[in-house]
Amino acid sequence: MRFVYTLEACFGGSSTVSDRPYRQEKIRELEAMAADERNSREECEVIAAELQHRTTRRARLLLGQVLARLTGLKEQLQTPGQAPAQRDRQPTQSGHSGSGGGADASAEGMRRRFIEICMKHRHLGIPGVVFAEPHAPFVPPTWNGILVLAIAQNLSGTPKNVEHRQSTSDASPEAKVLRLGTGGKVQVGPWDDGALKLAVEAALSERAGETAVSNAILWSESEDPSKVPGPPLQRASVKVWAEMLPLLRPRVILTAGRAAFDVVRALAKLQGEPWLHVPLRFPGWRFGPRKLPFERARLLSKYPEVERAIQQHPDWLGVDPLRTIVFGCHAVEEAQGRCPDPPKQSKLSFPPLRLGRLGWAER
Repeated sequence: MRFVYTLEACFGGSSTVSDRPYRQEKIRELEAMAADERNSREECEVIAAELQHRTTRRARLLLGQVLARLTGLKEQLQTPGQAPAQRDRQPTQSGHSGSGGGADASAEGMRRRFIEICMKHRHLGIPGVVFAEPHAPFVPPTWNGILVLAIAQNLSGTPKNVEHRQSTSDASPEAKVLRLGTGGKVQVGPWDDGALKLAVEAALSERAGETAVSNAILWSESEDPSKVPGPPLQRASVKVWAEMLPLLRPRVILTAGRAAFDVVRALAKLQGEPWLHVPLRFPGWRFGPRKLPFERARLLSKYPEVERAIQQHPDWLGVDPLRTIVFGCHAVEEAQGRCPDPPKQSKLSFPPLRLGRLGWAER
């Protein structure tokens, strides 16, 4: 049984799974039950009800996956008259595409909710903020349930940012909230440069083009592009994300950088851990040692996941190909190290740069 991705379920409906009877099953048996694509909606609700009574990290991750199926974040509802083969290949829809139907309405509803939330949190009174409005995440027309968070949008006055900054400055407050995904780019630097796209496809085996992207810190504070916004904006961003994440309900959050890691860790304390958190270092010019002690061929032989992604998207290597490849290998290490039984968020630490398949770690 496949389930439809309806954004109304994320922000407009209520679940009755807690009212369902539940079975005392071992977590391994519940995982096997949840993996069965033939499950009816009622069977999934029974599994979810049982998992709601469990507090282990493993059970909460499984609960997030089951609820994602029930609310449509993972699968497409079987529609009458559609061929089985078509149903099996149907992508998850975010509601941004289509014409005249509920998909468009749900996408517009999601945008309206994002605007309402962000407008409520504008004008913090913090000096040096480039735009008063925090921005909403970019969610593609077809979404795979993964949310990638960099640190903060670079709105410094450098030449490559001038056009985007000026067009955003001239826009309405509502358009400022929806400023990601304009001008042919997402407008999140390490994503547009290719490093985070490579991480998603190599480490998570998911399509980069179906991934939601944003920044953990939703304001830009300084003209200095190398400066991370301080604790006041980080705390303010946690408050905004605490309202936006229940609308999205991602199954995986991949963070790049210590500040992004700290924001998601704070959110986990507020909302539990219904997602898998994969923390990475930030893929900037300071990533890794100044002189990388690796050869490209050796790296790719040890990390075929990265090699396959590069073969399909060679333009993602950017201006420093070797450093981007090392970042992709780092992403593979961290993603595999947290599956299938990742540590609790409270025990999760910001990762060092280590390449276990090469027996190497940064000192």
